[in-house]
Amino acid sequence: MMKRHAIGRSLQAFIRLFLILLLLAISLSFALMQGGFVSWFIFFMFLPFALYSTLLFFWPFRFSAERTSIKKQAVQGESVIVETIIKRMFRFPLLYVIAEEKAAEGALPIKEEDTLQVTMLGTKKSFVFAYEATELRRGYYEQTGIELTVTDFFGWMKRKVFVSSPLTIVVTPKITEMKYTSPSLQNKSSTGSSNLSSKRDHTVVSGVRDYQPGDRMSWIHWKTFAKTQTLQTKTFESQQSKEWCLILDGTQEELFEEQVEFCASILAAAVKKRETLSFLFAGAKQVFIQGIHTNDQLKQALYKMAQLQPEPIEQFEKSLPEHRLLENNSGVYFVTSNLSKEWAQVLQRTSKQSGPAVCFLLRSLEDSVEKIGGLIDQSIRIVPLTPSQFPNAFMEVMKP
Repeated sequence: MMKRHAIGRSLQAFIRLFLILLLLAISLSFALMQGGFVSWFIFFMFLPFALYSTLLFFWPFRFSAERTSIKKQAVQGESVIVETIIKRMFRFPLLYVIAEEKAAEGALPIKEEDTLQVTMLGTKKSFVFAYEATELRRGYYEQTGIELTVTDFFGWMKRKVFVSSPLTIVVTPKITEMKYTSPSLQNKSSTGSSNLSSKRDHTVVSGVRDYQPGDRMSWIHWKTFAKTQTLQTKTFESQQSKEWCLILDGTQEELFEEQVEFCASILAAAVKKRETLSFLFAGAKQVFIQGIHTNDQLKQALYKMAQLQPEPIEQFEKSLPEHRLLENNSGVYFVTSNLSKEWAQVLQRTSKQSGPAVCFLLRSLEDSVEKIGGLIDQSIRIVPLTPSQFPNAFMEVMKP
């Protein structure tokens, strides 16, 4: 694709050069045949512009770019200022230079009107190409470099030069402040055999392995450490985690951005409360992040969430997460905009075999009743929400 564009630009430049030389030849022929002052005046007036355009065609342009003052991470809806110093080797006089940022193929493009800049360069060896990318959407903005268009006085000759300068801007989901309530407090607020009661952890130590960052202190095998002075972590035959798993339905395009924002807000609120959550994106391509507890882990999770896209599929089994990912947690938070029959069955099975299931349905109460109908029983807690209710979502969970 890049080669085709380069060949097309070269062919266009050759055609422009041919037309300029043709006009020069016509004006010279006219002056020789007429021989008057006016005809020679026209020729000599046209000559410097034609010579400059010809030199512009043959001159070897060598530019380099250096990125400065770049904010490589932003939140959805924010603006980012990008500054780039563009330098050249020779002081060949240039009238107009048009600079434009170029995005990688398949990547999110920054608005063209934000990245276009016209500069009168003259004989200066460098200039600053700066722009502000506004209202950025969630995702990865991968820029391959800057395309410079050099033109003459009347736009007869145009040369395009691509300056490689890779740039990646990560736009993470917007986070709404919310009051997160840990599952343990939810359990205390319920009575009897509530669906929100966590199951006890039954584990059997089967061996040890090398310590990995993020392992709990209670898992460290201190007797081995006393003998070898090397940290070892216990391994278990079967382990029922005390963590809850946050699942994002990746098959629904409707209200998907709101779903991602809500999940990111839950993770941020849980980390702020020093709680631990796992995150599962249940789409055609699953993304599973276990044990999000620290700010660094949250940052990595938000980076991965910046890339998530809904992927509607025909066969539900392809989006169904591995059964162990649901079994090994004390409970499940499920976020969707449309609770399907298949997901209702998965949540019912999870609530009976592993732990309680809470479904956050991003709809108003009236729409929720119409959507879920008779899909669920009392084993799943349905919490209908609208974006304005995000801050108090867990207050709704604690209601009897």
